[in-house]
Amino acid sequence: MNTINVGGHEIELYFNMKAMNDIADLCGGDVSKLGEKFAELEEMQVCSLLCKVLCALANGAVVKKNCDISLGLSTGEKMQEFTPDFFEINLDFSKSTELVETLFTTINGGGQYTIPDNVQTVEKDIDLEEIEAEKAEKEGNF
Repeated sequence: MNTINVGGHEIELYFNMKAMNDIADLCGGDVSKLGEKFAELEEMQVCSLLCKVLCALANGAVVKKNCDISLGLSTGEKMQEFTPDFFEINLDFSKSTELVETLFTTINGGGQYTIPDNVQTVEKDIDLEEIEAEKAEKEGNF
């Protein structure tokens, strides 16, 4: 799990179904639109969204820990879920770039993705290939 420091406390972040559903609600139903959502907002709105997404990821870790305790898979005291207010009050926004990077690293499963130079990043259009093949066949160019 990734962690962030909020108000002097190490907070674990975990991307599970609960976190995904909460974040999807913030993005109009599609988590993959989170980057676009950040890009279209003004500075104060970005800060607010950042708090809400970090809260969702922190609560993902909390509910996992509480579930593990309930099932006897780990020991300890159950934790209370965070509120966005906790993050709004305690976050150091001078580190917002680092926080956003950690947020996306958590959502991407903790991995950084590097696409090798020799790999094409353009997706093939299967329908277009089929149309071109049919066209070539009609023209006798197959």
